[in-house]
Amino acid sequence: DTLNSLIDVDSLPQGSDDFTSACLVNTATLRRHFAELTANFLAPFSPYVRGALPQPGRCPFTEPPTLKPFHAADFLEELEVQGPGPF
Repeated sequence: DTLNSLIDVDSLPQGSDDFTSACLVNTATLRRHFAELTANFLAPFSPYVRGALPQPGRCPFTEPPTLKPFHAADFLEELEVQGPGPF
């Protein structure tokens, strides 16, 4: 659990090296946690946007990429099969 892995900084003197190090560790832990949550949330959409990423040597303004058609029923069915992910 992310919250349980955070370092308690209340007992450390503010401005000390230990306080600063603990804050840096906590910040990195929280950033990693939210990056994982974001990646898990966006993963089901990747088949629809993968083809829309800019390709080297192609101008997206003159040659816009085509998106895979989005069908809500198919998307929801795929989510049922895969599950909600590790939130």
